[in-house]
Amino acid sequence: MCDTFGIIGKNKIFGKNSDRSPNEIQVVEFIKRHKNKNKKVKLSYIEIDEVEEVNSILISRPKWLWGAEMGVNEHGLVIGNEAIFTSLKYEKIGLTGMDVVRLCLERCNSAKEAVDFIKRIIKKYKMGGNCGYDHNFYYDNSYLIMDRNHIFIVETSKDKCIIKETTKANISNCLSLKSNIKENKIYKYFSKSSKRKKLVADKLTDNLNIKEAMDILRTHSNNKYLSGSVDSVCMHAGKLIGDHTTNSMIVELKEKEIVVYTTLGSLPCLSIYKKGVFGKDNFKVTNNYYINNELLKRKLFTKEIPDTFYKEKDLLEDKIINNKISFKDSLKYEKELYKNINNYKTISNIKSYWINKNKIFKEENHVNS
Repeated sequence: MCDTFGIIGKNKIFGKNSDRSPNEIQVVEFIKRHKNKNKKVKLSYIEIDEVEEVNSILISRPKWLWGAEMGVNEHGLVIGNEAIFTSLKYEKIGLTGMDVVRLCLERCNSAKEAVDFIKRIIKKYKMGGNCGYDHNFYYDNSYLIMDRNHIFIVETSKDKCIIKETTKANISNCLSLKSNIKENKIYKYFSKSSKRKKLVADKLTDNLNIKEAMDILRTHSNNKYLSGSVDSVCMHAGKLIGDHTTNSMIVELKEKEIVVYTTLGSLPCLSIYKKGVFGKDNFKVTNNYYINNELLKRKLFTKEIPDTFYKEKDLLEDKIINNKISFKDSLKYEKELYKNINNYKTISNIKSYWINKNKIFKEENHVNS
């Protein structure tokens, strides 16, 4: 489950939470413009024709898949995708929605061009393929596609493509546009996507700034961050809820530069957004950073977190937004933010759900207990 928004108002801002299996590592990577020697490119499941040259891109993607959940390219084209559920049968192997996101960023220079590209590519190749990390999960896709001048919502199912242009929009795991595509109402109900969609829409003002965009992506429906809730924008796995916000990204399209804020890890409510400029800052972090950062946040689940934690987090983030802390230094300061975890009062033991998840996570990533 995920939520994505975009606005062309006083500021031009895109935001997305990627909600996926909690043990799935999501990597943020910058790939420079380059020429291709091969005639074919292997995507998550299929091979397609390669192009001679691709754009520079910054993407956030599940480590085991080729495609991306969200990203931006050198031209200021930004895209995020959402799982949607229709009555049509899903293909076992094919082009995933995440493949489409990355292909658009690599090959398109504008939002309009990306929309046309999607129409062509889903006609040429079948959409399909399992997108679940630790379970089978098949779905159709919607996209929020944005540049400095245009925003498009694109909903796809098989080779069907429904399009709407706007200047302010948000999408979730439900259909947003009127069409003859039949929605799976059971999935829609249990995903609570309509509630999340409204939570975001209510906060999406014409004068939206970066701090307010961060607050949107940290929204909890019940104001209790420890409670797993599928109707929260900042999603926490637990009990019957299998999805977890595994990375969060905000992109601000300025006139002469592209500024990116990303948590580089799970749960924006317990993270700070690191700030970098596209093409100037190296967003790459080690695999150990993600693993250690994730284990620290899971440790917080058992603690009574004092107000000082949140005050310190807010102060750090204000300095980051105002360019007083560099991207590199923000990683160091975030580590300092978690240094007192062991001193926080324990309020409960880790529930069985997280005991099992932590065990598997450590085994998969070769972490010594």
